[in-house]
Amino acid sequence: MNRHAAHAGPYALGTFRAGGREFAGLVLRDRVHPIDDVAGLHLPSVRQLIEHWDAVRPELAARAELNPDNGFD
Repeated sequence: MNRHAAHAGPYALGTFRAGGREFAGLVLRDRVHPIDDVAGLHLPSVRQLIEHWDAVRPELAARAELNPDNGFD
């Protein structure tokens, strides 16, 4: 099932499931990029990302600028 939603900034965060695992993802355009490691957090949940927002925001913003076209459809 495809669900589309608009987001206010250059990227959005979400929780996704693929291959039997749940993961936090960085949404760029219409693609999801798994967030496996960021700012010292390994396999973070969206909640953990928000709780550590000051540390993860710069890294996520940099990732969003690097390559928005790779990821999952």
